[in-house]
Amino acid sequence: MTWAYKQSNLCWYHTKPQKLLDESVVKNELVEGFSEYRCFPFMPDTNVVNGLSAGESLEGFAHRFADIRNDSYAAVSGGDQTILGRLQRNALLSSRLYRAIALVHRALEAIQDASLSSRRFVICREHPGMPALYHIEGRLTVIAHIGQGPEWTEVPSIYLGLNIFDLLAREQRQGGTSHFETFLSMLRIEERAIETGYFHVEKIPPSVSSTLQALIKEVIRTSRTAEVLVEKVPIPVTIRRFTIQNRAAILRGLDARRPDKELDFDLEKNVKAVESLERKEN
Repeated sequence: MTWAYKQSNLCWYHTKPQKLLDESVVKNELVEGFSEYRCFPFMPDTNVVNGLSAGESLEGFAHRFADIRNDSYAAVSGGDQTILGRLQRNALLSSRLYRAIALVHRALEAIQDASLSSRRFVICREHPGMPALYHIEGRLTVIAHIGQGPEWTEVPSIYLGLNIFDLLAREQRQGGTSHFETFLSMLRIEERAIETGYFHVEKIPPSVSSTLQALIKEVIRTSRTAEVLVEKVPIPVTIRRFTIQNRAAILRGLDARRPDKELDFDLEKNVKAVESLERKEN
């Protein structure tokens, strides 16, 4: 098990690799993510970071986090109101992205690095079936990526998967901090890689490496077992009026008798009448 160096990906190899992952694979995955409206860029708000440093609570910036998320939706949708509306109506995505934005600001306040706070962050909803930005079962996991951003807005960017923040939020609710501390180390590693030409060239200390591996393993595990909450959308149903004629027909069916034996019920017609009554009630 080892980390890839001289790459823009923070990539952990589960087994000793025969050759390194081609970086274009991850870049293509990110391009696809943007085309499918799964990648959400934003710039951190230094006023929020400063406010947190001054003792203000994350909850106090709820409206600001929501604004940052909505601005990201607007940027991603590119003026397409249909896409924008679809993103805004996705309650689960909106909640997850809100938490991710809040946790990034909490991390920046803890690290206190002005350069890191000026970076563009891109939160990526992973490709279906992938627990991270890129993953090959039993071989490798790309947990983060750094780049110069798109041509029209070249700014140092850090790309992170949304599943990381689901894990951090779950840990926070349970009162833990270990994975969050590892996340801080990961951001420091990514900032250093940006400063050294967008490559991971410095060896990761064993103590940090072990906690990063634990984080990756937990992200993989929880992304497989997490319950996906699907919002139920009511389907419009045309309700027919229950008329006097309906009532009379059902009563006749319930009281239907066999033609050859008037004292015996016609079970087939009786059952049909009961089924018809159940449909009317539903």
